[in-house]
Amino acid sequence: MGREMIRKLFQIYLMSIAGLFVLLIMISLISQGMRPGHGFPLILALFGSLLGALILIGIFVWIGIGIAVYHDAKKRGMEPLLWALVATLVPYLLGLIAYLIIRHPIQCLCPSCSQPIAQGDVYCKSCGGAVQVQCSACRRPTVPGSRYCPHCGVLLGESAAPPPGGPVVI
Repeated sequence: MGREMIRKLFQIYLMSIAGLFVLLIMISLISQGMRPGHGFPLILALFGSLLGALILIGIFVWIGIGIAVYHDAKKRGMEPLLWALVATLVPYLLGLIAYLIIRHPIQCLCPSCSQPIAQGDVYCKSCGGAVQVQCSACRRPTVPGSRYCPHCGVLLGESAAPPPGGPVVI
């Protein structure tokens, strides 16, 4: 979720709070004008608007948890709609806690075929392309496209080739 969307949601929230506040104050003033002495006290209107603000905060946090879990589950290769519903509908945040315990590691995308791969994989399970390459000097795996080996500092350039003999366990 981008910053622009968060800013728009915050603006909607502030307009909702302001509208609720103005509505309750107008109800208080109108009721005081209709029946002098028996009107809705202004302090109750302020209390009602603060209570409404707290309820709206709770609703926005609840919706925000669902949206965050949906996007996180999608990145991790889990069923996003199912986990968003579990996180929001199971009471006392137990669904969110269960999701945080059970969630999978974030999946990367294969540079060749753009299919999801696990973080420690050396080769893509879909196309067989090398996800990591081996340094010619220290023979340790590096990420394709790196200019220098992160382990020994040797310039990789064109000498970086996929590891021979199969995947390297990291």
